Amino acid sequence: MVRRGLGLTFEGDRFPEEYMLGDVEVDWSMPPGYALRFLAEAPGGGQDVLVCIPLPGRSRYRLSMLAPPEPLQETGPEHGIATDRPGPELGQIQAVVDRLVPGKPAAGRGASA
Repeated sequence: MVRRGLGLTFEGDRFPEEYMLGDVEVDWSMPPGYALRFLAEAPGGGQDVLVCIPLPGRSRYRLSMLAPPEPLQETGPEHGIATDRPGPELGQIQAVVDRLVPGKPAAGRGASA
């Protein structure tokens, strides 16, 4: 919107991957207050990734991860922006946390995507 309003072009393309994020309270044994990144080899190649950024409040983090593969709902070929796709459900976030974070962490209350 900003580029369009200023009459600027975009000389690039979007990432081939899509990401999802959620602001959640987590119950885990990781050190509090640190940004964390977890990586693993994904089935079929590539990497499975989870990035955890601390937020104000006790045990609150913004979790960012690759979205499950689904077709995009584009606003138009020149935009390539997913707009009709719902945010992630807590179970989807928990599945990534279970897959990548050591121990038995739980993502819970306060989830918003």
